[in-house]
Amino acid sequence: MRGFNDPNALQLASGKSVFHQPDEVSADGYLLPFHLDTSSSNAQKLPSTNHGWKTQHESWNGGKMDNWLPAHRQADKANGPYVMGHFTRADIPFHFALAEAFTICDAYHCSVMGPTYPNRLYWMTGTNHPLGTEEGAMMGNRPPPYGAKWKTYPERLEEAGVSWKVYHRETKKEVTEGQMDTMNFGFNVLGCFPQYEEAAPGSPLNTKAMTPSAEDQFRKDVLSDSLPAVFLHEQDDMFDVLKRTALRRGLDQRPPEIRRQKRRGESGGGDPCSVSEQAAAGQGKVQHLFSIRIHGI
Repeated sequence: MRGFNDPNALQLASGKSVFHQPDEVSADGYLLPFHLDTSSSNAQKLPSTNHGWKTQHESWNGGKMDNWLPAHRQADKANGPYVMGHFTRADIPFHFALAEAFTICDAYHCSVMGPTYPNRLYWMTGTNHPLGTEEGAMMGNRPPPYGAKWKTYPERLEEAGVSWKVYHRETKKEVTEGQMDTMNFGFNVLGCFPQYEEAAPGSPLNTKAMTPSAEDQFRKDVLSDSLPAVFLHEQDDMFDVLKRTALRRGLDQRPPEIRRQKRRGESGGGDPCSVSEQAAAGQGKVQHLFSIRIHGI
Protein backbone atom coordinates (compact mmCIF):
# COMPACT_ATOMS: atom_id res chain seq x y z
CA MET A 1 0.00 0.00 0.00
CA ARG A 2 1.37 3.41 -0.96
CA GLY A 3 -0.55 5.41 1.61
CA PHE A 4 -4.09 6.53 2.25
CA ASN A 5 -3.76 9.25 -0.41
CA ASP A 6 -2.93 6.74 -3.15
CA PRO A 7 -4.91 7.96 -6.21
CA ASN A 8 -4.72 4.49 -7.74
CA ALA A 9 -6.21 2.63 -4.77
CA LEU A 10 -8.60 -0.15 -5.75
CA GLN A 11 -12.22 0.94 -6.13
CA LEU A 12 -14.87 -1.30 -4.59
CA ALA A 13 -18.19 -2.20 -6.23
CA SER A 14 -19.78 0.49 -4.06
CA GLY A 15 -17.74 3.14 -5.88
CA LYS A 16 -15.74 3.96 -2.75
CA SER A 17 -12.03 3.29 -2.34
CA VAL A 18 -10.80 0.02 -0.87
CA PHE A 19 -10.17 1.85 2.39
CA HIS A 20 -13.96 2.00 2.96
CA GLN A 21 -14.19 -1.62 4.07
CA PRO A 22 -17.83 -2.82 4.23
CA ASP A 23 -18.94 -3.45 7.79
CA GLU A 24 -22.54 -4.12 8.77
CA VAL A 25 -21.78 -3.36 12.40
CA SER A 26 -20.63 0.21 11.72
CA ALA A 27 -23.25 2.92 11.52
CA ASP A 28 -21.96 4.11 8.15
CA GLY A 29 -21.89 0.61 6.71
CA TYR A 30 -18.11 0.70 6.40
CA LEU A 31 -15.01 1.19 8.53
CA LEU A 32 -12.06 3.38 7.53
CA PRO A 33 -8.46 2.85 8.70
CA PHE A 34 -7.91 4.47 12.09
CA HIS A 35 -4.85 5.60 14.01
CA LEU A 36 -3.63 3.41 16.88
CA ASP A 37 -2.39 6.28 19.04
CA THR A 38 0.35 5.06 21.39
CA SER A 39 0.58 8.44 23.13
CA SER A 40 -2.88 8.10 24.66
CA SER A 41 -3.55 4.35 24.70
CA ASN A 42 -1.98 0.95 25.14
CA ALA A 43 -2.09 0.51 21.36
CA GLN A 44 1.19 -1.39 20.98
CA LYS A 45 -0.16 -4.21 23.11
CA LEU A 46 -3.07 -5.03 20.82
CA PRO A 47 -3.71 -8.74 20.27
CA SER A 48 -2.67 -10.17 16.94
CA THR A 49 -5.51 -10.48 14.45
CA ASN A 50 -5.94 -13.75 12.60
CA HIS A 51 -3.71 -14.20 9.56
CA GLY A 52 -4.45 -17.82 8.77
CA TRP A 53 -5.12 -19.15 5.28
CA LYS A 54 -8.93 -19.22 5.67
CA THR A 55 -9.33 -15.72 7.12
CA GLN A 56 -6.89 -14.12 4.69
CA HIS A 57 -8.57 -15.65 1.66
CA GLU A 58 -12.01 -14.72 2.94
CA SER A 59 -10.79 -11.13 3.36
CA TRP A 60 -9.38 -11.16 -0.18
CA ASN A 61 -12.72 -12.52 -1.41
CA GLY A 62 -11.53 -13.67 -4.81
CA GLY A 63 -9.81 -10.36 -5.50
CA LYS A 64 -12.72 -8.10 -4.57
CA MET A 65 -10.86 -7.01 -1.40
CA ASP A 66 -14.14 -6.17 0.33
CA ASN A 67 -14.56 -8.71 3.11
CA TRP A 68 -11.94 -7.76 5.70
CA LEU A 69 -14.33 -6.83 8.48
CA PRO A 70 -16.76 -9.77 8.17
CA ALA A 71 -13.87 -12.24 7.94
CA HIS A 72 -12.01 -10.81 10.91
CA ARG A 73 -15.08 -10.24 13.05
CA GLN A 74 -15.84 -13.92 12.58
CA ALA A 75 -12.28 -15.02 13.37
CA ASP A 76 -11.31 -12.45 16.01
CA LYS A 77 -14.69 -11.51 17.50
CA ALA A 78 -14.43 -8.17 19.32
CA ASN A 79 -10.80 -7.76 18.20
CA GLY A 80 -11.73 -7.96 14.51
CA PRO A 81 -11.78 -4.18 13.82
CA TYR A 82 -8.14 -3.89 14.90
CA VAL A 83 -7.27 -5.17 11.42
CA MET A 84 -8.00 -1.62 10.18
CA GLY A 85 -5.69 0.06 12.69
CA HIS A 86 -2.36 1.65 11.77
CA PHE A 87 0.64 3.36 13.38
CA THR A 88 2.38 6.58 12.36
CA ARG A 89 6.04 7.55 12.48
CA ALA A 90 5.49 9.11 15.90
CA ASP A 91 4.25 5.77 17.24
CA ILE A 92 7.04 3.52 15.90
CA PRO A 93 9.97 5.76 14.86
CA PHE A 94 12.52 2.96 15.10
CA HIS A 95 10.63 0.76 12.65
CA PHE A 96 10.28 3.69 10.23
CA ALA A 97 14.04 4.27 10.47
CA LEU A 98 14.76 0.60 9.77
CA ALA A 99 12.44 0.56 6.77
CA GLU A 100 13.94 3.71 5.28
CA ALA A 101 17.51 2.55 5.82
CA PHE A 102 17.28 -1.09 4.74
CA THR A 103 14.07 -1.89 2.83
CA ILE A 104 14.82 -2.61 -0.81
CA CYS A 105 11.52 -4.17 -1.93
CA ASP A 106 8.85 -1.71 -3.05
CA ALA A 107 5.25 -2.90 -2.81
CA TYR A 108 6.44 -6.03 -1.03
CA HIS A 109 3.96 -8.83 -0.39
CA CYS A 110 4.25 -12.07 1.53
CA SER A 111 4.64 -15.24 -0.51
CA VAL A 112 1.46 -16.91 0.76
CA MET A 113 -1.77 -15.31 1.98
CA GLY A 114 -1.52 -17.38 5.08
CA PRO A 115 0.23 -17.84 8.43
CA THR A 116 3.83 -18.04 9.55
CA TYR A 117 5.17 -21.44 8.52
CA PRO A 118 4.20 -21.43 4.82
CA ASN A 119 5.80 -18.01 4.42
CA ARG A 120 8.94 -19.06 6.26
CA LEU A 121 9.14 -22.10 4.03
CA TYR A 122 9.19 -19.80 1.02
CA TRP A 123 11.82 -17.64 2.72
CA MET A 124 14.08 -20.55 3.70
CA THR A 125 13.37 -23.11 0.96
CA GLY A 126 11.75 -21.26 -1.97
CA THR A 127 8.38 -23.04 -1.80
CA ASN A 128 5.64 -24.42 0.43
CA HIS A 129 5.38 -27.40 -1.95
CA PRO A 130 2.12 -26.46 -3.71
CA LEU A 131 2.42 -29.36 -6.15
CA GLY A 132 3.31 -31.89 -3.47
CA THR A 133 1.74 -35.32 -3.74
CA GLU A 134 2.70 -37.34 -0.70
CA GLU A 135 2.81 -34.51 1.84
CA GLY A 136 0.83 -31.88 -0.07
CA ALA A 137 1.16 -28.13 0.21
CA MET A 138 1.78 -26.68 3.66
CA MET A 139 -0.87 -24.00 4.23
CA GLY A 140 -0.95 -23.89 8.02
CA ASN A 141 1.34 -23.95 11.03
CA ARG A 142 1.59 -27.72 11.10
CA PRO A 143 4.10 -29.74 9.06
CA PRO A 144 3.26 -33.19 7.68
CA PRO A 145 3.86 -35.92 10.30
CA TYR A 146 6.49 -37.55 8.10
CA GLY A 147 8.35 -34.31 7.48
CA ALA A 148 8.92 -32.06 4.50
CA LYS A 149 11.20 -33.64 1.92
CA TRP A 150 12.14 -31.15 -0.76
CA LYS A 151 15.55 -29.54 -1.23
CA THR A 152 16.11 -26.28 0.66
CA TYR A 153 17.87 -23.01 0.01
CA PRO A 154 20.73 -23.60 2.53
CA GLU A 155 21.48 -26.98 0.95
CA ARG A 156 21.92 -25.30 -2.42
CA LEU A 157 24.17 -22.66 -0.85
CA GLU A 158 26.29 -25.41 0.72
CA GLU A 159 26.64 -27.18 -2.62
CA ALA A 160 27.66 -23.92 -4.30
CA GLY A 161 30.29 -23.18 -1.67
CA VAL A 162 28.52 -20.05 -0.38
CA SER A 163 28.88 -19.40 3.35
CA TRP A 164 25.62 -19.35 5.33
CA LYS A 165 24.18 -19.68 8.83
CA VAL A 166 20.85 -19.69 10.65
CA TYR A 167 20.90 -17.67 13.86
CA HIS A 168 18.26 -19.11 16.17
CA ARG A 169 17.63 -19.82 19.81
CA GLU A 170 17.28 -23.04 21.77
CA THR A 171 14.89 -25.67 20.44
CA LYS A 172 12.01 -26.74 22.67
CA LYS A 173 9.29 -29.37 22.55
CA GLU A 174 5.76 -28.24 21.83
CA VAL A 175 2.82 -30.24 23.07
CA THR A 176 0.05 -27.92 21.89
CA GLU A 177 -2.20 -29.64 19.40
CA GLY A 178 -1.80 -28.26 15.91
CA GLN A 179 1.75 -27.02 16.45
CA MET A 180 5.06 -28.48 15.42
CA ASP A 181 6.29 -31.28 17.64
CA THR A 182 9.77 -29.82 17.59
CA MET A 183 10.32 -26.13 17.04
CA ASN A 184 11.96 -23.09 18.51
CA PHE A 185 10.58 -19.71 19.39
CA GLY A 186 12.07 -18.30 16.19
CA PHE A 187 10.16 -20.74 13.94
CA ASN A 188 13.18 -22.37 12.33
CA VAL A 189 11.13 -24.40 9.87
CA LEU A 190 14.21 -26.26 8.65
CA GLY A 191 13.41 -28.54 11.58
CA CYS A 192 10.51 -29.86 9.48
CA PHE A 193 13.00 -31.56 7.16
CA PRO A 194 14.48 -35.00 7.95
CA GLN A 195 17.81 -34.06 6.36
CA TYR A 196 18.21 -31.41 9.08
CA GLU A 197 16.66 -33.30 11.99
CA GLU A 198 18.82 -36.34 11.24
CA ALA A 199 21.99 -34.46 10.29
CA ALA A 200 25.05 -35.81 12.10
CA PRO A 201 26.67 -33.59 14.77
CA GLY A 202 29.41 -31.56 13.17
CA SER A 203 27.88 -31.74 9.70
CA PRO A 204 27.14 -28.45 7.88
CA LEU A 205 23.35 -28.79 8.20
CA ASN A 206 23.57 -29.58 11.89
CA THR A 207 26.15 -26.93 12.75
CA LYS A 208 24.83 -24.08 10.63
CA ALA A 209 21.08 -24.65 10.89
CA MET A 210 20.18 -26.77 13.91
CA THR A 211 22.74 -25.79 16.55
CA PRO A 212 21.37 -22.88 18.65
CA SER A 213 23.33 -19.65 18.68
CA ALA A 214 24.34 -17.79 21.81
CA GLU A 215 21.97 -14.88 22.32
CA ASP A 216 24.75 -12.38 21.55
CA GLN A 217 26.39 -14.35 18.72
CA PHE A 218 24.85 -12.27 15.94
CA ARG A 219 26.07 -9.06 17.56
CA LYS A 220 29.57 -10.47 17.95
CA ASP A 221 29.69 -11.59 14.33
CA VAL A 222 28.57 -8.14 13.17
CA LEU A 223 31.19 -6.36 15.25
CA SER A 224 33.94 -8.74 14.14
CA ASP A 225 32.88 -8.53 10.48
CA SER A 226 32.53 -12.30 10.36
CA LEU A 227 28.96 -12.68 9.11
CA PRO A 228 28.51 -15.33 6.41
CA ALA A 229 27.54 -14.32 2.87
CA VAL A 230 23.94 -15.39 3.56
CA PHE A 231 22.35 -15.54 6.97
CA LEU A 232 18.85 -16.20 8.22
CA HIS A 233 18.06 -14.42 11.47
CA GLU A 234 15.49 -16.22 13.64
CA GLN A 235 16.29 -14.83 17.08
CA ASP A 236 13.09 -13.00 17.96
CA ASP A 237 14.27 -13.16 21.56
CA MET A 238 16.52 -10.21 20.66
CA PHE A 239 13.61 -8.17 22.04
CA ASP A 240 14.26 -9.60 25.51
CA VAL A 241 18.03 -9.26 25.14
CA LEU A 242 17.72 -5.57 24.31
CA LYS A 243 15.27 -5.00 27.12
CA ARG A 244 17.62 -6.54 29.67
CA THR A 245 20.55 -4.61 28.23
CA ALA A 246 18.62 -1.35 28.51
CA LEU A 247 17.78 -2.02 32.15
CA ARG A 248 21.37 -2.99 33.00
CA ARG A 249 22.70 0.21 31.42
CA GLY A 250 20.46 2.43 33.48
CA LEU A 251 18.05 3.26 30.69
CA ASP A 252 15.04 2.23 32.77
CA GLN A 253 13.08 5.47 32.64
CA ARG A 254 9.87 4.04 34.00
CA PRO A 255 8.33 6.07 36.82
CA PRO A 256 9.70 5.06 40.27
CA GLU A 257 6.34 3.70 41.43
CA ILE A 258 6.22 1.37 38.41
CA ARG A 259 9.75 0.09 39.11
CA ARG A 260 8.79 -0.56 42.74
CA GLN A 261 5.68 -2.46 41.61
CA LYS A 262 7.84 -4.59 39.32
CA ARG A 263 10.25 -5.45 42.15
CA ARG A 264 7.32 -6.32 44.44
CA GLY A 265 5.72 -8.42 41.70
CA GLU A 266 2.66 -6.17 41.42
CA SER A 267 0.91 -5.74 38.09
CA GLY A 268 0.11 -2.06 38.46
CA GLY A 269 -2.66 -2.37 35.88
CA GLY A 270 -0.49 -3.92 33.19
CA ASP A 271 2.99 -5.04 32.28
CA PRO A 272 5.25 -2.29 33.67
CA CYS A 273 7.74 -3.02 30.89
CA SER A 274 5.19 -2.59 28.10
CA VAL A 275 6.04 -0.45 25.11
CA SER A 276 2.75 1.36 25.35
CA GLU A 277 3.34 2.51 28.91
CA GLN A 278 6.76 3.79 27.92
CA ALA A 279 5.24 5.63 24.98
CA ALA A 280 2.47 7.10 27.11
CA ALA A 281 5.08 8.40 29.55
CA GLY A 282 7.15 9.82 26.70
CA GLN A 283 10.15 7.64 27.47
CA GLY A 284 11.75 7.68 24.04
CA LYS A 285 14.99 5.79 24.62
CA VAL A 286 13.46 2.69 26.13
CA GLN A 287 10.56 2.79 23.68
CA HIS A 288 13.00 2.55 20.77
CA LEU A 289 14.82 -0.37 22.30
CA PHE A 290 11.63 -2.14 23.30
CA SER A 291 10.22 -1.77 19.79
CA ILE A 292 12.83 -4.05 18.22
CA ARG A 293 11.64 -7.55 17.41
CA ILE A 294 13.74 -9.22 14.77
CA HIS A 295 12.20 -12.04 12.73
CA GLY A 296 14.41 -12.12 9.66
CA ILE A 297 17.00 -10.10 7.81
